[in-house]
Amino acid sequence: MFTKASLIVLACALFAGGLLIGHFATTNWPGTRFGSARSLDTLVLDKLKSELDLSPSQTAQIAPVISNACCDLRLALEEHRAQRLAILDEVGTTISPDLTPDQQRRLEALEIETQRRPSIKGDRRIVALF
Repeated sequence: MFTKASLIVLACALFAGGLLIGHFATTNWPGTRFGSARSLDTLVLDKLKSELDLSPSQTAQIAPVISNACCDLRLALEEHRAQRLAILDEVGTTISPDLTPDQQRRLEALEIETQRRPSIKGDRRIVALF
């Protein structure tokens, strides 16, 4: 079916593809572990400059507007995240008595992991809006 050489080539191709995907996934968005240190408003402004061919004066005029909009959008996303976490917490509290002690410990670990997870997807959605 497959020769040993073809399996080795396939494994190397998958490995190289994974490295490439990992590189792009970690360098394009703010807040990632190895990603860009640029702020969200800078990313949005850079995208608008390249997509709309903005002049320096136009860039200077819209920079404060973009900065304020990104702050407002990020606050809205954080409020939405807080509401989601509150709902999940309520569900955990409600179902916990029906679980075994081991299941309760695993549920608590899941809740802690969910609360520690950063909201990077929100930044991606904001940049995609512009």
